[in-house]
Amino acid sequence: MKIRYLLLIGVIFWNFTNSLNNNTQPRSIEPLVLTNDTILEVNNNLKHESQEWEHNINNTIHIGPNREIKSLEDFFSYENQHDSVHIIIDEGNYYANGLWINDKYVIIEGHGHVNLYCTESEENIMWIVGEHIIVRNIHMKHFIPSKDYNSCSGNVICFDMANDIIIENCDLNGCGRIGLYDNIGNSNILIRNNYIHNNSYAAYADYRDSIWFEEINDHQVFTFENNRMENNGPDRIREPNSVKDFIKKYPEGSEIELIEFLQSKIEYWDWADNPLFVTYKGNRYEGYHHIEFENDNGEIYDFGYGDNDYGRIQLFYDDDQTTDNPMYIGQRFKIYWEWRMVEFPCCEGEYKEAKAYLPSIVKLEMIENER
Repeated sequence: MKIRYLLLIGVIFWNFTNSLNNNTQPRSIEPLVLTNDTILEVNNNLKHESQEWEHNINNTIHIGPNREIKSLEDFFSYENQHDSVHIIIDEGNYYANGLWINDKYVIIEGHGHVNLYCTESEENIMWIVGEHIIVRNIHMKHFIPSKDYNSCSGNVICFDMANDIIIENCDLNGCGRIGLYDNIGNSNILIRNNYIHNNSYAAYADYRDSIWFEEINDHQVFTFENNRMENNGPDRIREPNSVKDFIKKYPEGSEIELIEFLQSKIEYWDWADNPLFVTYKGNRYEGYHHIEFENDNGEIYDFGYGDNDYGRIQLFYDDDQTTDNPMYIGQRFKIYWEWRMVEFPCCEGEYKEAKAYLPSIVKLEMIENER
């Protein structure tokens, strides 16, 4: 009898261990295209209070690169309130740090691929503090190009004293902590047909520090309908940034060239230390402005066209950064760097202006006694 019990315990322990091992195997996350398969199955029978007022809004405002209003951040502010308006956002990339929506009877709707990026790691992408609001078809994401991929502490959408809200057909990509955060005083929030992923803490949570990773039917604030939630939480597999996330403005006719240029640069700099310990080699212009530093392994790090901060060190004699100060040629430096949004000429043939993230010097320190 004792032997039978021991065998049974051994089998149970083997199954438990095998289950743990299976659960810790590396997972692969299948890429998702927002406009194709974010909407898993549309349920047209779902009724909601907001549908009663949605069709009564007659005031429509268009936002886009070629419109009078260029961005959501231009339109919304802490000082202004915009009630009873349908906001249509043209396809493109938009940047806003802590977009504050304190309005009533508002529809915010993206047409085509609309990306809303937050570049402040500690800020929520969107605050909703109003009522009777619909947010539809927007890809929201923190975008801080950095080797410290878990440095984001902001959430995607934070609700505070919000009532009668619909979040629909959106891609809520973390990098931040939480996809949907229920702060205080919220009610009647419908979450429908969204893709919620890549959040480092949870898919959704509340101020009591309760966290969830999948839909539940009895949440006090959120009602869920047909969402896809995956790869959220501390054990998530970090989803890499797309090269297109680095680009804000393409030069006309050179989209492919710019993508290839940045892809090569991203792959090279992904292995770079931060800080770098390097020697200044000087600047040169050969169709592209190069500001070059070399490490002990002979690897060159080029900060040309970067938004560089040299502090008190006068690396150049001119503002164009083309005339080197000879006292610093061959000087050893410690460089702290990050990706910053800059404008620069690109690509082959006649140069046209591009706007994208490039490696930039944040802090430059001279290393003494090594010359």
